[in-house]
Amino acid sequence: MALHRKLAGKDSRARQANIIASSIRVFRVIEGLAELPYLSPLKPICGLAIAVLDVVQTLTKLTDDHAELILRIQQLAQVLEPMKNDARATVSEVEDLEKTLEEILVILKAEGRLSRVQRVLKMQELKNNILMCTARLDSCIQRFTVTSLLRIYQLLVEDRDEIKVFRRTDIDLDHQVQPFPHGKLYRGTLGRLAPRVIVKKYHQDNVAKQIFRSDLELFRRLWHPNLHKLIGQSPSTAELPFLVFSEYESGGVIGYIDRQLAGNASVVDSFMVALRVCQGISSGMEYLRTECIGLHQRELEACFDPSNIVLTPNGQPIVGHNLVINGPKLVPMQQSPRLDAWMKIQLQDFVNSFTYRKLDLSDWDLLMARKHGRRASHIRLLEHFTSHAIPSFSEAAECFESLLASLEPIYQRRELTFQTIRSSAIQTWTGAYVYRPAVAIDCALGDIGYMRDDGKFVVLTNESDPLVLSVYEDSVVSLKSDSKDIVKGSSNGTGVIRHQFGKTHFASIRHSVTSEIWNTWDAWSHLIARAKPICRAFSTDEIELKITDLVFIVGVEENLRVSTFERKSDSDEVTSHVEYIESENAEEEPPWGKWYPETRDVRITNKSWAQSLLFIQLEEEDVE
Repeated sequence: MALHRKLAGKDSRARQANIIASSIRVFRVIEGLAELPYLSPLKPICGLAIAVLDVVQTLTKLTDDHAELILRIQQLAQVLEPMKNDARATVSEVEDLEKTLEEILVILKAEGRLSRVQRVLKMQELKNNILMCTARLDSCIQRFTVTSLLRIYQLLVEDRDEIKVFRRTDIDLDHQVQPFPHGKLYRGTLGRLAPRVIVKKYHQDNVAKQIFRSDLELFRRLWHPNLHKLIGQSPSTAELPFLVFSEYESGGVIGYIDRQLAGNASVVDSFMVALRVCQGISSGMEYLRTECIGLHQRELEACFDPSNIVLTPNGQPIVGHNLVINGPKLVPMQQSPRLDAWMKIQLQDFVNSFTYRKLDLSDWDLLMARKHGRRASHIRLLEHFTSHAIPSFSEAAECFESLLASLEPIYQRRELTFQTIRSSAIQTWTGAYVYRPAVAIDCALGDIGYMRDDGKFVVLTNESDPLVLSVYEDSVVSLKSDSKDIVKGSSNGTGVIRHQFGKTHFASIRHSVTSEIWNTWDAWSHLIARAKPICRAFSTDEIELKITDLVFIVGVEENLRVSTFERKSDSDEVTSHVEYIESENAEEEPPWGKWYPETRDVRITNKSWAQSLLFIQLEEEDVE
């Protein structure tokens, strides 16, 4: 219907322009005839009429030019996101276009608020602005390569802003996928040889039709490459209304990654598949969290469930499948720090599941990714971007975005190596792997060695001298962004530490005595340079050391304690004030502090480890 209205509007404006042009021609003829004495009184009238019609014609043309330019900019803005990840467009090209579009839209939106009288008075200024905006846009576009321009055209054709209206006879339904409370989901095709689609068909009762309108409202507003794409709808007056979405594949994301790791894909190919999935999931969820404020928080959380993440036929992840099945409940929602923290934990679990299935930091063999008959140790690099050192979900999403943007163009040129992947990853966000042994092992910061089958660590050399080390007592308040810490002595001089949180569902305190290599990036570079010489120096007839055997200890945490506070209720209400109080002198007090308030509605979890190690480890491809 929107398309019909737009076409009808264009036809109406065209007819209006033709009438005006014809009227001007008629009045010019009459004005010419007014040279005759008996028609001379018509001359000033014709002159005035021509002047008025000329203004109307110019104003109509300006309005159309103005609308056409805004439409052109909106269409270009739609393709910026996929263009950022396209190997055929440079980052500077896309960023320049994005900046230009933003500046032009500011001008055009200001002009769009002018009244008709103001437009007449500022007609020349409007003309100049439209010419200037068009010239700037053309100049910016001219910087793109031919292949980039072809890609823009392709995306504009694929992603028109109109939702097509289909009759029921336009679609061939294949089979039912699953029912939902007010209808059924089907797979189908748009006629013979046309693309396959998903059809959400609603019942004919009034409640179902209201839900159809609500779903249509939401999916018209959503536009992101990692969300279900609405491509069509039934007429709004249809007895059995339906929505048409682009197709998705059966099977989950984890199984898709498993097939890549267990198959014949190279280390580089399988890493890029996993990276694209991580980037797509984090980008789609960040869009829902920040742009779709109308989603209920529990619905947003459900979007992250692995069962609600599906794949397109080309392997692109789609989050929020539950929104298509169940239909969203649109309510006002405020951004919650708890939600950001929860989403970061979910992303961490999701990334870990690619490598470990179910992470157990005390299982060395599992951490080596040697189980399940697949090679996945190289995927551990992705853990850097979801570790507790990353302050927020949005920053984790930015890390995946940045890494993919740096690697994809090289990969498309078939020039990507694992050394480049490693270098780009640790420059994006450096990190290390974690091992928390059931029994503390004998090692020191800077040790390079290997783990025996019996779980004993064999030290080969200590490489701490060239690296900057630090030792400190670490007390970290994590997963919060809406509160402040207050550290002060009590009034009676005994000394306490008070961690105060504002309104929150979740809070966490982490405490340890830590020694670590200050710059992990230097440690990675050092191990890459020293790995082959160390293997040659310490290999014997009994044991031949491989690059992948070497373990470099870059951090040692002793007496690690993590205490968490979490509301058990599903209520959206938050505790108005939370405190964690501990003694400054841990030797005189029990090791754990106290959470206030501590009620039945609150779950408090205390975990401790005698030792937690940070280590780095290479792949054979790091030194090829």
